[in-house]
Amino acid sequence: SYNSLGTTPGSGFLLYPNPTSGQACIEIMNNFGPVEVSIYNMTGELVRKQNLPGTGLIRSLTQPVDVSTLGSGLYLIRVSANGETTTNKLIIY
Repeated sequence: SYNSLGTTPGSGFLLYPNPTSGQACIEIMNNFGPVEVSIYNMTGELVRKQNLPGTGLIRSLTQPVDVSTLGSGLYLIRVSANGETTTNKLIIY
């Protein structure tokens, strides 16, 4: 099932599967600019950061994020794209 990251209608941020044990995918609809993906543990420490270049074209972007080296637990994932930043929980088992 999809777990929507966007709170604004039409923002189109999806995170799946959640929970996961190896790889999560972030899907950003109508993306045209650079994307920054940050994962924080529950103490607020940045444990993973990934920067993706923009395409200059308005299209969907699906990006896998490898979380297999992170320990089991609850994390916060922050996605910044198209001038919007959204945060949601990511469960790793």
